[in-house]
Amino acid sequence: MTFRLRLHGAVAGATACTALLAGCGTSGAYYMVREPGSATPYYTTSISTSGSAVKFKDAKTGSGVTLQSSEVRKISKEEYAQAMTPPTPTEIAQIVAFEKGILTAQSKDQAEVLRNISSSWSRLAGQIDRYNALVREQDRIARK
Repeated sequence: MTFRLRLHGAVAGATACTALLAGCGTSGAYYMVREPGSATPYYTTSISTSGSAVKFKDAKTGSGVTLQSSEVRKISKEEYAQAMTPPTPTEIAQIVAFEKGILTAQSKDQAEVLRNISSSWSRLAGQIDRYNALVREQDRIARK
């Protein structure tokens, strides 16, 4: 069963990115923003700061968002486009089937195994994101 992992892990240096954005509005770039410890990301093309707060318009909902504590990561146009693309009907069917498997497990042990698999996938997605960020940073440093 194939799942498109859309979770974006925290990236080392997210705080530094926030500090670079402090006090100025940005546009023409793409950002993933989230509260520390939250698995739910926001996506935007413009960020402004006010003190320690980050303000932006969530691209998915169109709502204005203000976060007092945040992790900000600049992302590529391709990553932004993928995040804005809703899952396909096939992907939705796979997700629903997996969730039903958790809910209809024959025993507590089966349900626990399925929850552990889900948690492992989330951690793996975060590690892949961290690795990709490290590679991009090393490439950026090498180009200087």
